[in-house]
Amino acid sequence: MSIKVVTDSTADLPVDIVNELDIKVVPLNVHFGEDVYRDGVELSAKEFMDRLVSGIDMPSTSQPSAGEFLNVYREISLLDHTVLSLHVSEELSGTLNSARQGAAELADEDKIHIIDSRLVSMGLGLAVISAARAAKSGKSLDEIIEIAKSVANRCRFFVMLDTLEYLERGGRIGKASALLGGLLRIKPILTLNNGEVDSFGRARSRKSGILKIEEAVSALGPLERVAVIYNGAEEEAQELADRITGLHDLDDQPTLSELGPVISTHAGPNALGVVVVCRE
Repeated sequence: MSIKVVTDSTADLPVDIVNELDIKVVPLNVHFGEDVYRDGVELSAKEFMDRLVSGIDMPSTSQPSAGEFLNVYREISLLDHTVLSLHVSEELSGTLNSARQGAAELADEDKIHIIDSRLVSMGLGLAVISAARAAKSGKSLDEIIEIAKSVANRCRFFVMLDTLEYLERGGRIGKASALLGGLLRIKPILTLNNGEVDSFGRARSRKSGILKIEEAVSALGPLERVAVIYNGAEEEAQELADRITGLHDLDDQPTLSELGPVISTHAGPNALGVVVVCRE
């Protein structure tokens, strides 16, 4: 019996990786007024950013329904696969609850194993990649779960935003609310703490913010994997990835990941960050 890895679109996985590792991605939804789009399926990152910066209407997001997960799980279980379903932090989204409800309606519920990564974007993405590679190499379910949890526990997340406006509006600001007030022209730098958005620092310019992120990454010691996340700042992202590569002996080249519409709804435009997995 083979093992199929399922995740959701907040993982921001590049399409080539999804295809290579045969990962099933369940999309969240983006709402512009009465219009609803499936994240990354009916609305690309570029289409979303063009509409966001136009300022005509502000987007919101919603989790997949339990029925969508039920359909995905049923389809996979009919192929006699076991499912390992890794998802965005429960502190940030109701997606995990939808997954659990969907699995509970399946006759073969014992074939569905759902994990809260306590992460988002490529933090979740790197855990999913590790799990999918392990599944592809023929490891057992217990081994794959252990690998995914190990990667998630060793993951560190830093992202610089232009503003906290979008995060606050979406209700995902968490402990980073401490940075609100007096942030005119200041770039907030955020991290994740126990599955929740938290403040890491602030910078007076984009250049100094990138430097702070580089310093934070260097202070972590030996790294296993790195992903650079961005929207609207691809050149900066590539330059940042190149500099990190020059400073660390990585197992793989850094993954460049463009933030999808759901994450960009809460991050706003011109986000830039680094997600790393520390060596054991």
